[in-house]
Amino acid sequence: MTKLIFAIIISFIFQFPTISPVDLPETNESEVNFVRISSLEEGLRLARQQQKPLFLDFTADWCGPCQRMDRVVFGNPSIASFMNSNFVSVKINVDTPLGKAAKKRYDVKFLPTLIFLSPEGNIIKKRSSNMGPNEFLNFAYSAKDESYYTMTR
Repeated sequence: MTKLIFAIIISFIFQFPTISPVDLPETNESEVNFVRISSLEEGLRLARQQQKPLFLDFTADWCGPCQRMDRVVFGNPSIASFMNSNFVSVKINVDTPLGKAAKKRYDVKFLPTLIFLSPEGNIIKKRSSNMGPNEFLNFAYSAKDESYYTMTR
């Protein structure tokens, strides 16, 4: 029984990878710049104007893992620099009218759900899970690579 409890504790600890200063470059940006929009079309228009993919972070005030990602991932200066340079980022609260419409449009069933869209609104990458900084950065890099391919075809 003790071995089982120890194994569960160890697996929980390693579920949330930490980020070390060696992993990412230094930056002056303190957090991801989430823009406020009144409609998905407005977000897509911004993405087209800036010629960047759109990043949607589906969240809710009551979602503990969402709040953790806000602090640990989106509050990481190195991730902020990468995201702010490469994406138009929008936080979508699923309890608002905009959030309910977006949740239905992109079939969001769990929180947090993270979606990268082409400026035309096509899904590049979608994932419904809590992530640590390294895991999120790998996810974002893969979305950036795929978006480059999608946007240049």
